[in-house]
Parts: sequence; C-alpha cells; structure tokens
Amino acid sequence: MATSLPMPTPDYSLTPDQLAELSDRSLLIRFLEPVLAPLRGASDIRKKEAFDALPQKLRPLFLLRVLDRHAAGSAWEYYVWTGMLLQTPDTWAGLLAAFRELGSLELLETLADTAAVHRKRLEGKSPAPPPAASDFEREPGLRAEMEALHAAYEPAVAEAYRAAAERVRSALRQAAYPPGAGTGSE
Repeated sequence: MATSLPMPTPDYSLTPDQLAELSDRSLLIRFLEPVLAPLRGASDIRKKEAFDALPQKLRPLFLLRVLDRHAAGSAWEYYVWTGMLLQTPDTWAGLLAAFRELGSLELLETLADTAAVHRKRLEGKSPAPPPAASDFEREPGLRAEMEALHAAYEPAVAEAYRAAAERVRSALRQAAYPPGAGTGSE
C-alpha cells in the first residue's frame, strides 16, 4: 500500500563535532528523531512503512530506540513493555534478531531471562492476560525479579547503544564520503 506521506529519514546532517561530543545514546536519539517523531501516535501501518523504508543496516537501531524509549524508565515500564511485545511473537523475534545483528549479547541474555519470567507468570493462563498494574501487588516476587532484570537491562542496553552509535558514525562517514567519492586528499 503506497502512502502519500513522505517517509522520514535519519538525520545525516550531524557534524563531526557533534559525533565526537554526543554520548552513544544521545547520538542515536538525535540521528533517529526525524524518523521517530512523525510516527508517535501514527497507525501501525504507517510505522511499518517507515520501518520498511529504512536501510536494512539501520533497522536494528530503530528497534533499539523504540524498545528503550518505552522500557528504560522503571522496572514497571520494562515489565509492561516486554510483556506486551512477547504477546506478538513476530515482533519479539524481530527484536531479538536486531539485537543479535548488533552483537548485543548481554541484552539478548537479559531479554531471554525476562521472557522466562513472563512465561512463568502466564503458565496455565489462556488466553494470556496482558501485564497489569496489580501484577506487582499480587506477586511481590515478580516485582523483585523485574527490578533485578531492569537493573541488568541498563548496562546491557548501554552496550547496545555503543554498538548502535558505531553504526551511526559509520553511516554518517559513508554519507559524507561515499565509496568512490573523492575526499579532496587525493
């Protein structure tokens, strides 16, 4: 289905000074903001179109930023967001593939442990209920497990941002000096 809306593109206008000064997380946020901002509140179809319009090598960055934007704030947010993602197996598998492509093994391990906690919570329940505010109140052990997983998530996602930022820096260098283009130093 074609859309009449322009497809957002990452910010390739970052200067060399900005590349050097921005933290890995800030760099990824700045780079992807033109892609993500128009998608807030957009339909799932529009979000998929924008995702599909990204070059393949930038898609893992998009998924990392989307996950972290929703899951970083607290153990509760991490619990809810990962629980919702697990209820759409194709999306969960896509996230795992993206983080595998980035080489984010610690993040993959943390997400696997998180999935195990969610699956244990849902054991024998059909249909699977979405995560609810009362889950932490009813199951204090669940709160403790998710707090520990969220604590493990923070350094793991920081490492994923490091890998993602390297990809951004590489993409920006390639945009500034595409293969075969003269750099003036010949």
